[in-house]
Amino acid sequence: MRNHCLLFLFIGVLQTNFSFAEERPLKVSIKSVVSSKGDVSIRLTYKNISGKTLLHVHPMFHFHHSMDMAPMAMKLEPGESKEVINKNHPKLLRVGRYPLVVLFKYKTEIKGSWLTQTLMDSFYFKEKLHSAVKGEIETLETGDRSRLRIWIKNPAESFKNIRLMLLLPPGLISKSFNQMLGFTIRGGEEKSFEVNVEREPEGLPGTYPIHLMIEYGEMQKHYSDEVGTNLTFHLPWSQSISWIHAVAFFFLASFLVWNFKKNNGGIRNPGEV
Repeated sequence: MRNHCLLFLFIGVLQTNFSFAEERPLKVSIKSVVSSKGDVSIRLTYKNISGKTLLHVHPMFHFHHSMDMAPMAMKLEPGESKEVINKNHPKLLRVGRYPLVVLFKYKTEIKGSWLTQTLMDSFYFKEKLHSAVKGEIETLETGDRSRLRIWIKNPAESFKNIRLMLLLPPGLISKSFNQMLGFTIRGGEEKSFEVNVEREPEGLPGTYPIHLMIEYGEMQKHYSDEVGTNLTFHLPWSQSISWIHAVAFFFLASFLVWNFKKNNGGIRNPGEV
């Protein structure tokens, strides 16, 4: 019975998956206020709901075609909260819907790697318009390098001049889609293209959130939509046995040897006196 328990313990150690890239230690809320003149004020509140201190907590606002850095909180104790008011969104000139993504970078150790958490939101200016153009992300390959297929569909009758932006968290890069991409899609048409996404050398294994923003203008109005997915990166087998696994293997092997000697030490060969 004891040996069966040890076997299950051994399998459990083998299957342990330490995922570092995407945790959710922050409780985040956001409220956007848009004036009749197109001025935007964003109130962001975040609270550390984990049991550990977070370091260098840095929110970043991704607007429809720009980015703005918020002040960094050098330390955020468990239960502590911060509030940021951002008024740097470009003035709105067209009525419609606008996307908003807030990406948090933080650390749990001074010399540790950056970890991430994201929040996707949107707001309207004067009219609640909904995008006719829709997107979809399909994962074709996963590993240390992943390949995505992005589908853009226009079920409307008229053509659309769209702009795409792929938002990747720290630790991931895409050399084939690192800037804004624009093209025309006709009514009833579908387009697809493939994108390679890589984990940077300092990037940790785990699950990363990615977001695609889709925007276009029509008749002095602004339309937007966004689609998100997660990419999971695992360490290669040659690197996957961490020091935690090594220590576990050492103690488990030592115990198995001791247990074997204990149970078989009293057995004598035939003919022995």
